[in-house]
Amino acid sequence: MSPPVALDTPVLCGKALTVLFDGACPLCRREIGVYQALQPSQPVAWLDVSDASAGLAPDERRRFMARFHVRRADGALLSGAAAFVALWQVMPGWRWLGRFGALPGVTPLLELMYRGFLHLRPGIQRLVRAADTSHLPAGLVADLRSDHAGETGAVWIYRGMLCVTRDAAVRTFATHHLATE
Repeated sequence: MSPPVALDTPVLCGKALTVLFDGACPLCRREIGVYQALQPSQPVAWLDVSDASAGLAPDERRRFMARFHVRRADGALLSGAAAFVALWQVMPGWRWLGRFGALPGVTPLLELMYRGFLHLRPGIQRLVRAADTSHLPAGLVADLRSDHAGETGAVWIYRGMLCVTRDAAVRTFATHHLATE
């Protein structure tokens, strides 16, 4: 394990905006992935604080995982809404939101909303983890997302029709379609 990194080291205090994010959070990973796909107007460094190789002390890691943080190039550490505003200001497609967030009185309102979100975050994380298919083989995911689920439903509908109807035409229809599914 790497020794703990002090907050004034080049890793966190270089010429780039450094985004400190919780890579163990599936919701956070997805959002950061959106930002990483963009070409920022200035260099951005990405530091997954959940990764032991980040070299953060345990207390620092917990603090950084609890809230979103960025370290500006001038060394200022921002968290919560202020951190998002700083990130948005350098991201194409998000700059308008960064400018809006920087207006007087807006960042505190965004911070209130962010704190509200933090209360909901554990539940949202559970939902995202439950829906995550990255651990499944790609072929299985493709099959599950195809119309096979619809076919399975149709099979049970046709079987149900055969159980409850005595009408010869309906039985012929259900038998024929059951055989084709």
